[in-house]
Amino acid sequence: MTKTGVEYDAAKIGMIIIARDHSVRCPGKALADVAGKPALWQMVHRISQANYIHDVIIATTEDSPRIIEFCKEYGISYSVGNAEDILDRTYQCAKEHKLDIIARSWGDCLVLDPVVVNELINDHLSFGYDYTYLIGYPKGINAGVLSFDKLEYAWKTITDRKWRMWFQRWFCLNMKARGYSYFKPLDSISWCVDYPHDLEFNRRVFEQLGDHLFTWEEVLELWLKTYPPKI
Repeated sequence: MTKTGVEYDAAKIGMIIIARDHSVRCPGKALADVAGKPALWQMVHRISQANYIHDVIIATTEDSPRIIEFCKEYGISYSVGNAEDILDRTYQCAKEHKLDIIARSWGDCLVLDPVVVNELINDHLSFGYDYTYLIGYPKGINAGVLSFDKLEYAWKTITDRKWRMWFQRWFCLNMKARGYSYFKPLDSISWCVDYPHDLEFNRRVFEQLGDHLFTWEEVLELWLKTYPPKI
């Protein structure tokens, strides 16, 4: 029994990736070609190698048919939910797939490191906080973990539309939350695929490092070579 009250051996732990096909700043990014595969495939493939994760699930919407077809084509678990209520979409996804522990991230965090995901989940199970999240890592190494019971509590409690869209901040303010941090803050760096130049950098990462399960430190090394700090 862990401090979360969940028996680990019996718990189903899943990673829910929030993804739609409606980016304005970088159209088509979710399924853009990245080293010969769709961008979301690259992320799912990486996260599925985290030892704690039993399933990786794409939480998408009816207005993203390309993502639904992508999931069907590649045999990736998915759930179709509310486009205007990310909390409900996450909750319904976790309920549909019978998850006990939920890790969550965004579909533009392609280089999220499965080793860091393992460390985050282990920390959550060990210390028993309501919500455990990554802090101090570059943007794009983003994830949070909580139990289904706590997700359900938030789903029932939060009524404000803004907080239901950005509920992870609500967790930090209203739950017993713990930041799993990197000792040297690097969150001024962003690897999220927000703009076309971010997509190009992620392509470079997978083209140069994709022959092995690369770490986020390797991405950082490539970033510093690509964008050397100004002295």
